[in-house]
Amino acid sequence: MLVRRYVHSLKRMENLCWVQLFAVFLGLNHQAVGGDPFGDAGISARGGQNCDPAPLIKYHEGQKECMYIDPTGARKIGFGYGLDRADAKKVIAKLGVNFTKLYDGPATAFGSACHCSDVICLNEQQISQLFKVALSQAVSDAHKAFSRFDELSCNVQNVLVDMSYLWGYADVKGYFGKFLAWLGIGNWHAAADDLSLTEWCMHYDSGNMKRCMDDVKYVKMGSTCFQPFTRKCNSSSCCKEQETCCMDRWRFVEYIEKTLPEYLCCPYPNAECCPGRNACCPHGYPNCCPTYCCPPGYPVCKDKKCYSVDGKEMAEPHHGIGEY
Repeated sequence: MLVRRYVHSLKRMENLCWVQLFAVFLGLNHQAVGGDPFGDAGISARGGQNCDPAPLIKYHEGQKECMYIDPTGARKIGFGYGLDRADAKKVIAKLGVNFTKLYDGPATAFGSACHCSDVICLNEQQISQLFKVALSQAVSDAHKAFSRFDELSCNVQNVLVDMSYLWGYADVKGYFGKFLAWLGIGNWHAAADDLSLTEWCMHYDSGNMKRCMDDVKYVKMGSTCFQPFTRKCNSSSCCKEQETCCMDRWRFVEYIEKTLPEYLCCPYPNAECCPGRNACCPHGYPNCCPTYCCPPGYPVCKDKKCYSVDGKEMAEPHHGIGEY
């Protein structure tokens, strides 16, 4: 479990793209097994194809045939199968293993080899069966958390399943709400930046932090856009068809607070971006005032009106300044 829960204030983000924000859920533990961590997972494949999150999860979890206690204090076995899962006793019993003896028996140190003459060990078939059960649940949780899961490319799908495998649905939803909201509007770069500042990436053991940063890297590669690209968008952020991407700076508040450059979505087509303001004006109103927009030639903002530089001429403002 994370040391503290985050306060997820999504009110500002609801203005980002005028689309529904989404939630997802995730999972944790690292013991590398070497080789290509992603196998044939297809990091550039489009969603809808048969993405395979298994290589990524196995790489992050590692394999252990005996019960061990991971750095978070959780009892696990196999490819990180949690023995505190609600269904663990039933699933273990189906393998012909005494759950109580396994659970209450001696635990092998996290980084040490299993001595199967002294502790209960599972065979390869049993480990495979456990992984199949846990993976199926993780995939289900990822779909439940993000309704457009199948539209994502394989690299992002696999990250969501990896997180769900580690954390479980409730913790993913509870701890990573802002990350999921960025995914919901198609801004992969901002989603990855937000994830990188969470406690998982910043304040856990080295294995868990590496796992988190691995996932950050693959999210940042992007996914399919839910809508066509528009002006100033790049491959890591998408806006709806009638909106504009503006490069600005966004203050992320997670385990730490940090302001980073991001492409953000303005609710106007071909809009005028207001740098440093997290705001934009409709096309044809290039002068950004605190709460309204002014047309060309009237850059002076005063008394909710637009004035020329010499102050002698006045024009009517546009009061619909857009925020993101």
